[in-house]
Amino acid sequence: MTAHPRECPPGLRCGGRFRVLAWVLGVLVGCTAAPPTAAAQPFDADAAERLKAGLPPLSRSLSAETRAVAETYRQHYDLAFDNASWHIGTVYAAGYRIAAQLFIPKRSPRAVAVLLHGYLDHAGLNRHAVHALLESGCAVVAFDMPGHGLSSGARGDIGDFREYSDVLHRVLATSRLHLEAAEAERGGDPAKPLPLVGVGHSTGAAALLEHLEHYETNYDALVFVAPLVRIRLWPLSQAGIRLGAPLIETVARRIDAASSNPEYIEFSTARDPLGVYRVPLSWAETYLDWEQRTHSYHSTHTTPLLVLQAEHDSVVDNDYNRAYLHNRFEHVSMLTIADTRHSLLNEPADRRRKVFAAIQAFLDIVDLEKYKSR
Repeated sequence: MTAHPRECPPGLRCGGRFRVLAWVLGVLVGCTAAPPTAAAQPFDADAAERLKAGLPPLSRSLSAETRAVAETYRQHYDLAFDNASWHIGTVYAAGYRIAAQLFIPKRSPRAVAVLLHGYLDHAGLNRHAVHALLESGCAVVAFDMPGHGLSSGARGDIGDFREYSDVLHRVLATSRLHLEAAEAERGGDPAKPLPLVGVGHSTGAAALLEHLEHYETNYDALVFVAPLVRIRLWPLSQAGIRLGAPLIETVARRIDAASSNPEYIEFSTARDPLGVYRVPLSWAETYLDWEQRTHSYHSTHTTPLLVLQAEHDSVVDNDYNRAYLHNRFEHVSMLTIADTRHSLLNEPADRRRKVFAAIQAFLDIVDLEKYKSR
């Protein structure tokens, strides 16, 4: 976990012996020197492997070497925010080594938002969403799902969708300990739980659905962005996966089919060393098994839910998903964003602003204290 320099005690000047003393005290309490203000080296495939291997558990500080590489990661993905501290480390969950990040506002947050990326993406690509949630007053927990980003696991694959929810549960439990410690340090009451908001894009929304089904975690609000329940062209897609899986291991990913943002497409295609560019059909088979399993889920949830869908989504079946979610949640608000594709959190700025404005308005309307997590 990264740390930040402590200010000199009032009346002392941090020079000479006092500077050495301040440094020693910083080490004793787990602090390290401030990270460099700019990345000295590019974040490429080699740096990605070094960072992945060097990340310690989230409860520990980064070594100087890992901290330097972590800063190149943060600069490359534009994850530096003036209004929040940043922490990165790993959480062991469901047999995976999960890379998790915390963005903690300098002021006491109104809620904790756990942000789950979509399939073949990773937390680094969600900088716009992190920024919007911080601006709304939330602390943000973001992590790379198994097989994605800096987390372990076969690239783009999963044994069972239940593993997504198992990982989410463990990351939330670990992250909340750090958030409570941060709240205690600023003089707040760590025993008073902050409301919990789940924000999931595509497969991230599916992970939240699984978490609701298998755990008793109480969310105070949920936001599903282009959620995955059933994919488009269902009979044809289902048949293609079943027939193709025994013959073909992977198929090429088409980023441009899911986004109308040239900048996002260019970055994801040419400048993302953590990107996954082939879809394993074993994952697609696992998805089909999960979709079949969702038919047996009949519990109804009272958590307020906002569903944001893309008008021109070529990945998921908007009509089916709307009906399914209406049957599963008592309080549902739905909005379709005009002239958008599946990657709603990274669409062009004018359309992206509509997405985040809708999330902000939803969180303002929902009485988080009423739905307080216990």
